Amino acid sequence: MAFTTLDETVTGKNSTGFPRLLWLAFSLCLLVLGMQALPAMAVDCSDFPNGVIDGATGTPAPDQIQIDRNCTIRNYPESNPLGTNFSFYTSPGQTDERWIAIFDNVYHTGQMACNAVAGHKI
Repeated sequence: MAFTTLDETVTGKNSTGFPRLLWLAFSLCLLVLGMQALPAMAVDCSDFPNGVIDGATGTPAPDQIQIDRNCTIRNYPESNPLGTNFSFYTSPGQTDERWIAIFDNVYHTGQMACNAVAGHKI
């Protein structure tokens, strides 16, 4: 069995031609990036049939919902709370269209953004 010195390990090259230290750093970066959480995916209320998001049907609560139409969110009781973050779509924030979100049997632990200047109300 052949042993290599630290200097040979750092300055040597692997089978791909990359210096070993560079290869090690690159591999470590890939590992760390692979372990990062993916960004939360926002969905539009209009992605759901009739703008209804119903926990009783087994629909998992999205991390983020953009209210882009009148929307009903129902059946997320305290035993299955809704931790979703809501934002209101008013493309681009200067239109006269405003949407209502109806919560029916919902225990909400997330956040909701509103823009008083654009005429949003909670």
